[in-house]
Amino acid sequence: MEYFSWYGLGLIILLKGSVTDQTHANIINKYVVSTLNKYFSQDNRIFQKDNASSHHSKVAVAACENAEIVKMDWPAQSPDLNLIKNLWMEMKVMVHRRTPPPSNIQELEKYVKNTWKDILPEYYKNLIKSMPQRIDAVIVANGNSINY
Repeated sequence: MEYFSWYGLGLIILLKGSVTDQTHANIINKYVVSTLNKYFSQDNRIFQKDNASSHHSKVAVAACENAEIVKMDWPAQSPDLNLIKNLWMEMKVMVHRRTPPPSNIQELEKYVKNTWKDILPEYYKNLIKSMPQRIDAVIVANGNSINY
């Protein structure tokens, strides 16, 4: 799991196995809350997460409510608004460029962590700048897929 904001990339947390409701709630409590508090005032933040079922579980919703996290509402099947997908693709390209290629899972984890640190601020800031246009396009498309 990873997250980012205008102010920088958050931690990249490598998860092994499935993300359960409790796993997601623990991540919110342990990492997300401290990052939001570090970079944003209470009235100047909106947290966007994808619409995975574990993100909508009672325990995850309670964790967000307890931390007073304002979440962005968006269509369930709209990857066009999920900027992290763009970051994943950029990371994938960057990892594939590394030589030698990783020969085991430990090397792959190292490459992923190092690549995450190498993503330029201009890249993710441009993604964030694109959100108003993406949101408008999704509204015009009645929540359907857009060309992003």
